[in-house]
Amino acid sequence: MQQHHQKLVTFILFLAIISVVIYAVLKSKKDKSTNSTNLNFNADTGGSQTSTGNTTGNGTNTGGSSNLPDSTFPLKKGSTGKYVKALQKGLNQKFFSKLSEDGKFGSKTQAAVERYLDPITIKQGAAKPSKTGVWWSLFKALGFEKYI
Repeated sequence: MQQHHQKLVTFILFLAIISVVIYAVLKSKKDKSTNSTNLNFNADTGGSQTSTGNTTGNGTNTGGSSNLPDSTFPLKKGSTGKYVKALQKGLNQKFFSKLSEDGKFGSKTQAAVERYLDPITIKQGAAKPSKTGVWWSLFKALGFEKYI
């Protein structure tokens, strides 16, 4: 009887250890997925891109060569076009947001920006995209330019 009791205790300890290991692995994977985006941007200037031309305070390139696309940034409610479509596709791919990729920054895109991008930028110490718009630097840091 005592041997049976000892085996039962050993089995329960084994299950407890396995449970702790599985929890640690799952938590580690979750932490990596939420912290894997190391962003380097400045919401007030449109980012840390290099430019031989002048850039205005809203991220608009005023001359010279730059990796800023054009004056469509920041993207915000009411914006339209290929960059909004790329933003929607990026939000769908990265965060499974189920947006229509129609190129129109409407209420659903705004809600997705608030839900997925605001927490990232707040953690990085920058302004909320839902209040200031999605700047080129954030767009690029998330890798969304590949969807253009």
